[in-house]
Amino acid sequence: MAIALRFGCPIFITEEILKKAGITVNPTDSEMSSVNEVENFFNPEKTKYDTYSDEELYKMIDEAIKTEDYERAATVRDEIEKRKKKKR
Repeated sequence: MAIALRFGCPIFITEEILKKAGITVNPTDSEMSSVNEVENFFNPEKTKYDTYSDEELYKMIDEAIKTEDYERAATVRDEIEKRKKKKR
């Protein structure tokens, strides 16, 4: 488990084991973002940018470039490209 966590790999567990372990967790915001990343891994069609319009995405990409956040700019660019492919 430690290796999977370090490398961001998914960890699969049955509901039965979770019930037996009796562990309940109230995730923090940073933990919730990790949960969202895992959900996006299993549902690649859904991204955190789905709710934004194309115009908003273009503004985001401009802002990301201005602040030199190139990773975010690339992610937004990928979302725009994904939408363009769907429209074809």
